[in-house]
Amino acid sequence: VFSFTSEAIASHFDFVRLASMISENASGCCAHLWVTTRPTPPAPMIRTFFAILKPPCRNGVSVCLPLHRATGKLALAEAEDFWRDSAMLSYQHAYHAGNFADVHKHVALCLLLEALRRKEKPFFVLDAYAGRGLYDLNSPESAKTGEYTGGIGRLADAADARPALAPYLAALKACEARHPGHYPGSPWLILHGLRPQDRMACCELHPAEFDALRAHVGGLRRVALHRRDGLEAMRALLPPKERRGLLLIDPSYEVKREYGQVAKAVIACHRHWREGMLAIWYPLLPAGHHAALLDALRASGVRKILDSRLIVGTPGGERGMHGSGMLVVNPPWGFSGELGEALRYLAGRLGRDKSAQGIVKWLVTE
Repeated sequence: VFSFTSEAIASHFDFVRLASMISENASGCCAHLWVTTRPTPPAPMIRTFFAILKPPCRNGVSVCLPLHRATGKLALAEAEDFWRDSAMLSYQHAYHAGNFADVHKHVALCLLLEALRRKEKPFFVLDAYAGRGLYDLNSPESAKTGEYTGGIGRLADAADARPALAPYLAALKACEARHPGHYPGSPWLILHGLRPQDRMACCELHPAEFDALRAHVGGLRRVALHRRDGLEAMRALLPPKERRGLLLIDPSYEVKREYGQVAKAVIACHRHWREGMLAIWYPLLPAGHHAALLDALRASGVRKILDSRLIVGTPGGERGMHGSGMLVVNPPWGFSGELGEALRYLAGRLGRDKSAQGIVKWLVTE
C-alpha cells in the first residue's frame, strides 16, 4: 500500500504507466490495482494506491515496490528498475530448458564458437545471462511445463540432421555422456567449446542459480563467474584483452523495458568493441515487443546485423511464444548460410503447424 499527495503524483509518478507495467509484467502472478481518495484537511488530498500481487511467483517470492528513501515518494524510473531486477530474480529458466527457443539459440551459439576456433588466436566469451548452466529434464520444473518435449525432445532421433547442426548435436552427445538426462545451458556449451588458450565469463544475478552455476562450471582458471547484472557487467568486462570474442545476451524480457535497455547496451558495447561478435536473443510474442529492440538497432548506425528466426506456429492468444529470434552483429563468414540450413530443418522438426519456418535475413547490411 502506497500513499501519495496529489502533488507528488503529478511530479513523480505516472500511475497509468505503472499500472500497465505491473499488470503486463507480473510474471506468474495475478495483479490487482485500485485507487481511493480521501480528504485530510488542511493537508492536500491523499490518494492511496493499492498494488497486490497474488502469490506465489514461480519461486514463491512476492514483490513490492520501493518508496524513495529521502522523500517517501516513488519515482517511476526507480519502480521500473526495481521491477526489472525483481523479475530477473523470480525468473527460473528450469521451466523452459530445452525448448525450441533454446535449440535455436544454442545451435547459433555452437556455430559461432566453431567459427572462433578456426583461428589459433585466443578468444573470450561473455555470457551476460548465464542461468545455472545445466538443467535436469526430469526435475519438477521441467515436468510442470514439458516445454523440452517440443524442442530437444523432437531431436532424439535426428539421423537426417543437416551438417550445420553437427556442432550442437556433438555437444549434446558429450553432455548426455557426462550428465544423463540433463540439458546443457549456454555456460556449459561455451565451456565445451573452449580451448586451453580461451577464456569465458558468466554473469548471473539470482543467488540460487549462481550457486548452481558455480557447481556446474566453476573452479576453472579460464572461467570467471560474476554474481552481477549482465548489462552492467558488459561495461566492466568488455572489450576483452584478446579483442576476439563473443557476447551472448539472452535476458528473460519479463519487463518490456528490457528491450530498450538491451538495445542501448548493445550499441554502447559495439562502440568500444567493434570487432566483437554480439549475439542477442529475443522472443517472438503476440504483443510484438521485440520491434522496439530491432527498430533501435536499425537506427543506431551499427552495421552488419543478421536477424534469424525460428517460427514454430501461428500466434495465438495474448501470451506464449510462437517463435524465437536471434540477432548477430558481425557474423562470421558463412554463418548465415549454415544457420539458415539448420533453421529450415528445425522448422520441419519442431513446427506445430504449416506456418513453421526458419528465416535468416539482414537487419542491417554492411
